[in-house]
Amino acid sequence: MDTPAVGGSALREFDRFYSTVHVPEVLAYYPGMLSCARYRLTEQDERGDRGPMWLARYTMDEQAAARYRTVNSDPGFVMPFTPMPLSERDFDVRWRFLWRSLASYGDDAGTSRGVRLIGMDPAPGTRAEELTAFNAFYDRTHLREARGALRSRFVTRYELCQAFSSSAAPRYAAVYELDSPAVTNLPVPRVTDGPPSWRDRNTHWRLTYALIERIDRG
Repeated sequence: MDTPAVGGSALREFDRFYSTVHVPEVLAYYPGMLSCARYRLTEQDERGDRGPMWLARYTMDEQAAARYRTVNSDPGFVMPFTPMPLSERDFDVRWRFLWRSLASYGDDAGTSRGVRLIGMDPAPGTRAEELTAFNAFYDRTHLREARGALRSRFVTRYELCQAFSSSAAPRYAAVYELDSPAVTNLPVPRVTDGPPSWRDRNTHWRLTYALIERIDRG
């Protein structure tokens, strides 16, 4: 979500409302939705504006994911939540994506202070066997190399289930958990090239977010 023209007390009220009213209502509405982590953008993609200022990351089980997908695919669905304390012209829901977890590595104990998000598609025209090579390289080699380069203690890779917003969504995304939400000063890593379907991939965004708070289901 973006709030480009909102500041001061209005932004503080929005922040309070989102954590204390909106998130608890969403968690209560979807049985099996377990938690929400809220983030603020700290490092935009070096190529320009590729990601929203505010990010809410909901964790859910398969039952909740199926319900979320069903109700939000209904053109007549009206969200049964308290309206935001901002007019519609003051905020823009740029992203609303549903992902499923494919692989994870590292130590997931504790709470990170931020995340590095990287979204990508395989090379254009990738065939089935090339996609298999892409995914094998991503899981077995690149995730581990990138986790080390970013000093990330835990990484999860996702595949897109459905996009509910107009923004273009990559097929795959990786979320690297960070103990410090600052990665610009890290040395450029030396990583393995990978197969052609990997080398010619399209990276939609590379973004870093700082954790605001994590809210668990009550």
